Amino acid sequence: SPAAAPAPSPAPAASPTAVAAASPAALPAPAPVRPPPARLAPPAPDLATHPPPPDPVAAALTPRPAAPAPTSSRPAWIKPVVIGAGVLAAGLVGASVQQGLKARGAYADARALVGANGVLVPGADPATHAALVDRGDTASQNARVTGGAALLTAAAAGLLWWLSP
Repeated sequence: SPAAAPAPSPAPAASPTAVAAASPAALPAPAPVRPPPARLAPPAPDLATHPPPPDPVAAALTPRPAAPAPTSSRPAWIKPVVIGAGVLAAGLVGASVQQGLKARGAYADARALVGANGVLVPGADPATHAALVDRGDTASQNARVTGGAALLTAAAAGLLWWLSP
């Protein structure tokens, strides 16, 4: 078997002074030792560059800028129709009230022809009494019909206005 080659011997360690004496240009100059920096206080806030926080009371009292007027998405014909329906409903209410007053007057005249015992007073014409009662019945029916029509017209106008885009 081949003989093992002897291991190379390590080079003798050189002392630092010997290395410095042998090649002074090869080593960098040691850095000067600086003392640690002194602790500085944080700078005071510069109030001139930062506005003060808003005052909530002043913000609540200052008027807000007016929002732009919303564009109406309702068709142009809806407003006149609703106004017309409102006028019609008011007219129907007026007619209903008038018919109610007419019925009350006719019934009052018919009651005036009847005595306390429920019999016609002497000299009262039964045909006149029957006509007054009939006139009161007709006026009362007219008052109910026109009142219902007024209610329906007003409800339709309100519903049309509410449901329109």
